Amino acid sequence: SSGKFVVTGYNGFDSTPWYSVSTNGSSWTTQQMFNSSFQPKAVIWSSFHNLFVTVGNMTSGIGYSTSANGSTWTTPALISGSTSPMLIVALAVNPAGEFVGVGQVAVGGIGQALYMTSANGSNWGAPLLFNSSTNPGYMRSVVYSTVTNSFVAVGFDNTGPNWLYSVST
Repeated sequence: SSGKFVVTGYNGFDSTPWYSVSTNGSSWTTQQMFNSSFQPKAVIWSSFHNLFVTVGNMTSGIGYSTSANGSTWTTPALISGSTSPMLIVALAVNPAGEFVGVGQVAVGGIGQALYMTSANGSNWGAPLLFNSSTNPGYMRSVVYSTVTNSFVAVGFDNTGPNWLYSVST
């Protein structure tokens, strides 16, 4: 609804964060976001807040940055309660502007499914394990369904792999 396509990411050689913007999905303008070690992994648009939000890794945990236009981004801020082995790889937002991010925390090479939430894209709750479980798992995607009015996260465990999912209103 912003009239733009926006992607965020980082250069794998030196971790420089970048964004790209397009009005048609074919022609893109790419720019460096800022000079930092922020590594954006996911981005989403909230029509409720008229805001792009991107999350990714920082030196000591998970960080986020926001933009009203997809081109000018706030300085990345660390999410309170996050640590360096945590990783968020997907974001979803519902029509009321509530955000959910999913991923994992890596402990000794074994991942544990992780999620975090925000009411506005700027104030994030500390990342939490799904149902406080310490079972191995990796969440890879999350969507919001307007039919069921719920977030659905999907991923896999490391024993099969077997598919994992979680549903939350």
